[in-house]
Amino acid sequence: MINDTAAPGDAALFAAKDRRSYIRVLTPGDSLHTHLGALRHDDAIGQRWGAQISTHSGSLFYLLQPGFEDLLAHARHETTFIQPKDLGYIAVRMSLHEGATVIEAGTGSGALTTWLALITGASGRVISYDRRPPDAARKLLARAGLPDRKSGVAA
Repeated sequence: MINDTAAPGDAALFAAKDRRSYIRVLTPGDSLHTHLGALRHDDAIGQRWGAQISTHSGSLFYLLQPGFEDLLAHARHETTFIQPKDLGYIAVRMSLHEGATVIEAGTGSGALTTWLALITGASGRVISYDRRPPDAARKLLARAGLPDRKSGVAA
């Protein structure tokens, strides 16, 4: 965990007691409307991760930092999706490390792109191509806290 508290621009996982969850990028003034009521982003910003946030109707959600698996589970899957259990094998097979350069053909949802960006780190480079616009991949990269790395995604 990098920060103890939620800040504007952070991806946040709102988890209800009925096991439904939602991931949103915290934006001042925005709100998340759910089956249990509306959650104001302003009520989450500045709170410690793990805090309970109340909806306008009094229902409680936990404010959590999403992990990579959470981001994958909540990503749009319009293309073939690489399962989390296969990502580690791919990283080992390719001998990926901090600072590596990777070229990916077929960005798709951006799940593999995001995983590659996490592994190669800030000094690495992931160049990904797809015939469709990479909107889903850019959104997933932003949710993972890697918006500065989206420049390597091209249609």
